[in-house]
Amino acid sequence: MRFLWVLFLLGRCSFAMAEDRVQYVQSADQYMKIGQYGKALVQLQKARAMDSAQVSIDQKIRECQIRLGNWVSSESVSNNGWIEVDKLRLEEVPAKSQDSLFQVAKRLEERENYETALRIYAFLAEHYAERKDFGRAFQDLRLKVDQMAQNHSEVGEVFLKQGRLEMARQEFSRARFFQPNSVFLINRIQQIDQKRQELLQSLNSRLTQVLTLGDVDQAVVLADRAFREFPDQGRFRKTLDSLQAIQNKALRKTLQECRNLLNEQKYAQADARLREALVRFPGEVEIAELQQEARTKLEASRRNAKADSLDRNLQKALAEGNLGLAQGLLQSLTTVDGKRVKESGREQQVKELQQRVQGLRNFEAALENSRRALRDGDLESAKLALQAALALNAQSPVAVQLLQDIKREELRRSEVEDSKRKDAQRAQALVKAGQIQSAKKVDLSLTGATQVDQEVKQAQRAIREAEYERTPANDKKAQALFFEGISSYRVGDYVDALQKWTLVLKLNPDHEQAQKYIANVKQKLARMK
Repeated sequence: MRFLWVLFLLGRCSFAMAEDRVQYVQSADQYMKIGQYGKALVQLQKARAMDSAQVSIDQKIRECQIRLGNWVSSESVSNNGWIEVDKLRLEEVPAKSQDSLFQVAKRLEERENYETALRIYAFLAEHYAERKDFGRAFQDLRLKVDQMAQNHSEVGEVFLKQGRLEMARQEFSRARFFQPNSVFLINRIQQIDQKRQELLQSLNSRLTQVLTLGDVDQAVVLADRAFREFPDQGRFRKTLDSLQAIQNKALRKTLQECRNLLNEQKYAQADARLREALVRFPGEVEIAELQQEARTKLEASRRNAKADSLDRNLQKALAEGNLGLAQGLLQSLTTVDGKRVKESGREQQVKELQQRVQGLRNFEAALENSRRALRDGDLESAKLALQAALALNAQSPVAVQLLQDIKREELRRSEVEDSKRKDAQRAQALVKAGQIQSAKKVDLSLTGATQVDQEVKQAQRAIREAEYERTPANDKKAQALFFEGISSYRVGDYVDALQKWTLVLKLNPDHEQAQKYIANVKQKLARMK
């Protein structure tokens, strides 16, 4: 039992050491990201002490040492492993190794370990003055180092003007790496440290004030900024973790409330709430995904509502027989929800309405044609058009009334024809009885009916022939000239017709027909001139 307890304690200790090692490595990673390789190296050495078999830790240690300029790879050009920078004693390097040492310096320069490379170049240039390449390498690297120091100083000035103190301090520190004795750089770093101290006090004060007011969101922003500016201040990390936990709890509560709104189909409220949450929790993936879901459902809800409204209006238009409105609504509904149109059969209903409307239009057109023919006196065409209308709608009262009108017109015409036929027969009877003047007084006007008009014309001809037979010689001659003038008039010889009718008036000054025709032909001749 005691053995198991010991094993348990050992396990707990190992687990605790593993957690500490992970924390040291994470802290070192944070320091390396912001360029504080010295602090990162301390954390890595603590982690390395807990586990000597971690190759990844060794790699990070070498990286920090290279950045700090206190480590040189054992791989040189000549594969000599006799240089260890922290114990470097250049005076003890044998003369025969000067070329190898020069190659090591070049390798260090390539790896940006300028300080050590510069020391080696200076040593070689001083002790081997006859080697011009050593002197040139030393001068070139020194100019390069001075230029890099100036570049870092200029960048640091820019960051300083922008108020980015940590970045400015990093740049001035890098510049000082190349010029460690620069009074200007030392003063700049001291100024920045003083400003950072003032900023630290300001952030502490503001954070305390915001926390007192209970403004978690603003406190998170301040704590995050404070931690980024001063990662070595552990209280900022703890405060930020605590505030983020509170904020995360509020986030979960908000998400749950929005999901409840979505389940209750209150999509507009959920969308509005998620917009507010996205302002409060910017960049939260869950909020963005839930907002997309809410907007999709809201759009679908609005589309369904619009489709329902269009469908109701379409049904109303179909019931009222409003084809134009129904077609427009059907097109809109197809655009919004084509699946509903296919499933509901609205398209077929519109087609049936279109057929009914077209039939009604044909019926109205046939009725109008029948009315027009009736007004023009063409009873046969009126009856044919009415038959086409009755074939479309036999129960129409308008068509029935029009049929009665046609029948009345037929009856009236039949009566007129009978009357004219009797008049023609009476006129012919009067002519046979020798009562020509009485026959002339009978109304022998034409009706338009072929058979009746033929009988009327025969009566008129009988009256003319009777009158011709009973006139004296001059009247007979005048009547002959009158008919000759009629013949010339019909063929368009108006001058000859005028001459003949003038002779008629000389023979019979009371010839009324000749007088009328003379007046008519004179008007035609005047128009022709």
